[in-house]
Amino acid sequence: MSKLLDFLLTQPVLDLQEEVIISQRLREHPFTIKCVSAAEMADYSKKCRGKNGFDGEKFNLLLILNHCLEPDFRAVDSLAKAGCATPEELVNLTLKAGEINALARSIYRLSGFDQSLVEMRETVKNS
Repeated sequence: MSKLLDFLLTQPVLDLQEEVIISQRLREHPFTIKCVSAAEMADYSKKCRGKNGFDGEKFNLLLILNHCLEPDFRAVDSLAKAGCATPEELVNLTLKAGEINALARSIYRLSGFDQSLVEMRETVKNS
């Protein structure tokens, strides 16, 4: 077995987590995010393609709902407390549009993609 493979086997990427600050407003409240797998990325890409092209907002929400650990926007008690019917509704109720983009970008970056949001959408659209 090679040294590189030895190293890679001791560094599982799907367990990667990170605390991030997404805006000045939330500077004292870090979010905990986790890495996206290649299979999940492909699945989200398929779900976001439609007759009218690629739905970037839906893509961002999928990243956030499935890879933001804290807060958990899917938690039933949080939905009830906020009076929201869906996790998507809770994200849009509690985060500004720029914060949604920043959080999605942070998840994307943790997953190894260091591109801009525009480049990210193009990559996903063309995969």
